[in-house]
Amino acid sequence: MSERTTSGWDAEVRPEDEDPYQSDIYDGEAADAPDPEGDLPLGLLDVFKYILGTPLRAQPKAVALALLKYASFKTWKCWPLVDTLARNAGASRQQVFKVLRFYEELGLLSREPHPTKRSNLYRLEVEEWMQFDRTLVPQKYAHFLMPERV
Repeated sequence: MSERTTSGWDAEVRPEDEDPYQSDIYDGEAADAPDPEGDLPLGLLDVFKYILGTPLRAQPKAVALALLKYASFKTWKCWPLVDTLARNAGASRQQVFKVLRFYEELGLLSREPHPTKRSNLYRLEVEEWMQFDRTLVPQKYAHFLMPERV
């Protein structure tokens, strides 16, 4: 009897088959596995929920989610082009630049030049997102916030 070969979603992935450029994105452990010490790092879904729960308008949220789409789940770093963020967020390049400046000023995002010089290296400051407070938003960025409900 011949040995069954598998392909597709149930195929066994050997270490030599893995993409070396994706190694920092997923370490093979389940993100929602029980943690006896209770100190699991925040996972993608947690960050996604917090971003959606912020009092930001749709476009700033869309830019944050576009960044999250490309971020490493271990380091929260990514380096998408502004054009890519604009396309993913359904925004103009100028609007994306304004939102990125807003996030930097609030400490929600850090930026450094990427070696390719075609894009920047962005890091979502996840801990700061968890403590987002609308009262800390400068008046010049008030238009990024949803109106307060009375």
